[in-house]
Amino acid sequence: MSQRPARCYLLVGADRARKRQRVAQLAQTFQVALLDRHHVHAAEVSATELAALARAHPAASPLRLLVIEEAQRLDRSCLALVKEQWERLTQVACLVLLVDGEPASAHPLAALARSVVVERFEIVGGAPGAQRFALVEAIARRDVAGALRAMQEQLALGKDVTDLVGMLVWQLSRWVTVRRCLEAAMPQERMRAVAGLEPWQLQRVVQDVADRSSSHLRQLLERCWEVDVAIKTGRTVPRLALEALVVACCGTVEPHVHAPAQSRA
Repeated sequence: MSQRPARCYLLVGADRARKRQRVAQLAQTFQVALLDRHHVHAAEVSATELAALARAHPAASPLRLLVIEEAQRLDRSCLALVKEQWERLTQVACLVLLVDGEPASAHPLAALARSVVVERFEIVGGAPGAQRFALVEAIARRDVAGALRAMQEQLALGKDVTDLVGMLVWQLSRWVTVRRCLEAAMPQERMRAVAGLEPWQLQRVVQDVADRSSSHLRQLLERCWEVDVAIKTGRTVPRLALEALVVACCGTVEPHVHAPAQSRA
């Protein structure tokens, strides 16, 4: 029987910082170079893109590292690909699925969990979570000074620059999704389903994006990915790039942006 290390991991729980540390450990275990590390968001990737990433030959490593953020939001075709073909996919890649909460028993990921390595990362106590979200909350308020201070505190606590870039990607992805739903006058029930948010979370995000356009949010999201690549390829100074990104995300109030009236559930 082959003794090779497992190549498919389901990292479950709310502690994103520890999950990212675990991802870094896996990258080191499998000796994956930066160019062969790929982070995608479940809401942004298609089954075709996912399959192409998993099949591609590594550029400078024994295998690729493919990390899927918020894997519980994968669409049906992506879930089928992961669930039915993960053994083939992991011939050339280590597949890591990040899930914020425990998958429901009827969810396809719950069935996959019986065949792969499952690790749980729950937050102990309330303070770390509050600190962890201080950065995105300051950005939501367009509080540049507060955002930079929160960034510095997170770095002082040992967070990596790429961890914070990933947090910005996570927040901007939620904002883009909700803003597009608002512009399409989508009913609240449908918005909650599409964005994967509780009612109180949706209300908060709607307030956050009231004066932000979907096109501008998308530009910021693309800039996050560009910064992530630049950091990993050594083309920029990580901390300076993160500071500039945080300032850009705070931005100024965009003119001529009006939140559509919320549709009734």
